Amino acid sequence: MARGSKEIDHKPAGMKAARDMGVEYTWGWLSADGWCGPHIAREEWLQANIYGYTHLMWDADQDPEMLGRKWASLAFNVPLKSKAAAVIAGILMLSEDMILKACYFKDFSTKHNGWLPALNWERDDVIGGGTRSHKNDDCKFSFGPGQIKGLFDKKTVAADCREKEEAYKLAVRMLDDFDRIKNTLPDQKQAAEVRNTLLSGKYLTEVIYYYINGMFSYYNGDNAKAKEFLLKWKDTWKEYNEKISLLPGAPTPMANGGMVETCEETMALIATK
Repeated sequence: MARGSKEIDHKPAGMKAARDMGVEYTWGWLSADGWCGPHIAREEWLQANIYGYTHLMWDADQDPEMLGRKWASLAFNVPLKSKAAAVIAGILMLSEDMILKACYFKDFSTKHNGWLPALNWERDDVIGGGTRSHKNDDCKFSFGPGQIKGLFDKKTVAADCREKEEAYKLAVRMLDDFDRIKNTLPDQKQAAEVRNTLLSGKYLTEVIYYYINGMFSYYNGDNAKAKEFLLKWKDTWKEYNEKISLLPGAPTPMANGGMVETCEETMALIATK
């Protein structure tokens, strides 16, 4: 919001550029839920977006990291200059790259002209399949997501797979950073539940990492690597749904929109070879 989207390499950008161009009014879709989830139990990260958005509207020259510290101080009742406020602001700064690397494919998205720069393979609420996706039965008011096969490119497969690993590592780092200051926060119930939101994010990015690496390895003709990643995907997806998403404060899980069928069919095909 302050500097412009990293995935769009056009300058100037962000709130300051909009102000300088004479924009006087704006609106933000500051929601934390997709059509059918994940439904949040804690609103801290949503509040951070609202806080940053409104303050940048008042003063587009404000430093985003300082805004993050001010919000952390208010949301977690810690001093502005405390280590806790600095670490939480740092987590916010990392989150943009984590989302971009988990949900998009840099080479495809930057070259794509038009709407849906990642073909909507992963909507806010549903993860699509390889060549066939579907509208999840629990999500009554939506269309099916896109498919990942359309994003596969032999020329960029290594970078695409590495990007998903980097997203997972960023989610791990965000969780580790929070653990460094968790016990210093005055409200330990809040701290534990906010930690579970980060733990959920760690598991979701791990699911995506194994899913994309498994299927892209299969599309690339490496059945051994595909099997290795898809077996890890199976265990992680199960734990994400049956354990992590039930923790206090954690959001409900992403829904399956073809991913599960794709992985199971692929593992069955690999087993016959």
